[in-house]
Amino acid sequence: MILNKTLILPQEGAREGHEIYELAHLAMARNRMKQSKFKEALKYLDLSRRWPESLGAGRPYDPDERLQDLMAAYCEQQLGHKAGVEAYRQKIKTFSIVPERWSRTRSPLNNYIASLAMQSLEERAQLRELMQTWINNMDSLSNWKISRNQNTPEVIWTLSKYANKNADNREIENQMFMAKEETRFRILLNTLEMMKEKGMDFIN
Repeated sequence: MILNKTLILPQEGAREGHEIYELAHLAMARNRMKQSKFKEALKYLDLSRRWPESLGAGRPYDPDERLQDLMAAYCEQQLGHKAGVEAYRQKIKTFSIVPERWSRTRSPLNNYIASLAMQSLEERAQLRELMQTWINNMDSLSNWKISRNQNTPEVIWTLSKYANKNADNREIENQMFMAKEETRFRILLNTLEMMKEKGMDFIN
């Protein structure tokens, strides 16, 4: 793979090289999942979690790997590993219950993944508070004209899906599927489609 031979000089805050590396491996994992090659998919997911020093950015203290965890849970479920599915659910939940992570998350889709993992009555009550914290933070940034992130397709999709699991977001989803470039959003949608086809509700 070209990125394995690429050297990017280290610089603070520069994560573009790693983001391309991660996205490429996530896409390859998704493709293997579509082919029912789940063990191979898990290998690519493991690679997507790495932070090669040659790509110019060091591994952060607590990287957000909830998309990898959701995809891995699907693979484990298809392989018949119930304990693996539960381990990834718990990992997503443990990461998601920290309020500070909701105010600084780089991907609203990861907040939706949190809603899939937090399904007990107690967890759902906590989830409502965390989701409201995130919404309030976006409103504050908008009021201060710092950010307009609450109007992005990803945020609109996430909030509508959280409010109604069966919300009709086909227009947004079709835009993502039609886009030429690969995105984490499209990979998540593909994963959710596969889960739905197999009747997987993540914790079942």
